[in-house]
Amino acid sequence: MDTTRYASGEPPGVHLEPLITGTQRRNDIRITGSASSGLSSEDIDITIVSLASQDSQTATLPLATTGDDSVVERTAKLVEKHLNSVAREKRRRHPPSDRPFRPFVLSLGGMMETEARDALKLWKSIMTGGVYSLLVRRLSLGLLRARARCFEA
Repeated sequence: MDTTRYASGEPPGVHLEPLITGTQRRNDIRITGSASSGLSSEDIDITIVSLASQDSQTATLPLATTGDDSVVERTAKLVEKHLNSVAREKRRRHPPSDRPFRPFVLSLGGMMETEARDALKLWKSIMTGGVYSLLVRRLSLGLLRARARCFEA
């Protein structure tokens, strides 16, 4: 395949478990794209967290509530706050790289942190069906593996 027409030298696509430049560590996914495709190149680290973990249980919201805050809404806000916190910590701890980094944080039940949810919507609108399908399968497999670990004896 002739890659000279792509700014990054690589055709747009999804690559699994790429090395982090200058380390022996790996991220889960590398998305390659170009400005013309509307898809930027970035490394993605998928993290799946249990909302039953001790860290998850320490997330709190201010006590002041509005009349519109139902128990379901407050719970969703707590989950989102925790997932966003995990994403910030992943970003802080990621080694410097020549490529943008995106933590992609999900709960075992499939809830996503804010940036992950926005990215998935963007990718669906830009990627071809086959590439997007590969990405979603990888995310689904990660969720399945994480859930299976919860039920191992």
